Amino acid sequence: MRIVIVEDEPPAAALLRETLQSLRPAATIVATCPSVREALAFLTETPLPPDLLFLDIELADGTAFDLLEQIPNPPPCIFCTAYNQYYQEAFRTNGIAYVLKPFAPREVEEALAKLEALQEFLGNHPPETAPRMFLIREADHTLPVTAERVAAFHWQDASLLLETVDGQRHSYGRTLDTVEREVSPEQYFRIARAALVRRTAVAKCHLRSDRRLEVELTSGTRLIVSRSRVRSFQRWLQAP
Repeated sequence: MRIVIVEDEPPAAALLRETLQSLRPAATIVATCPSVREALAFLTETPLPPDLLFLDIELADGTAFDLLEQIPNPPPCIFCTAYNQYYQEAFRTNGIAYVLKPFAPREVEEALAKLEALQEFLGNHPPETAPRMFLIREADHTLPVTAERVAAFHWQDASLLLETVDGQRHSYGRTLDTVEREVSPEQYFRIARAALVRRTAVAKCHLRSDRRLEVELTSGTRLIVSRSRVRSFQRWLQAP
């Protein structure tokens, strides 16, 4: 197991590292980051993503939630904090456990055991294959759109749109987070909080005058890639 610790208090980081090494000697703590900025830089540049994040919530330059918003497909998270008011928000992200400081080794063990139980369950119950058809519900009928015809899902004027490769746009009554969980990460990439694109629909990439990367779809639509996701997007696009 590859673990990243995000903690801005050196004593707390050292204690957590020591506890993890004691409880899971085979695990590798690949990085300890004291800030949102350093954690974001590591997580977006590392070629091998971690299996688990241990996150303090209140950091000097932001919060753990600021960090998670900028990471495409973040791994499971165990929050380790002195504050209990973030409990609900933590579990709206990729949180699987919430450990309050000062913690006992038993609490960290319980959090790790929960992760391992989930991993074992998912290993024995693989997810269903990605959808082959998306259903667009119109006023008086349902329109099926095959997966091969989808170019992207993106928000516009407070509505999530399914856009086809030939530029047709349909209001899609789901959230982008839900769609992202259902589709194949090999075929789709979340280029920004408001856009998910299909690999085969990416026609060109443009570097704008303001140094932002812009994706041009086969439909002609152009969407901007979040700065924090550019490197991950480029690696995904180049993957076999």
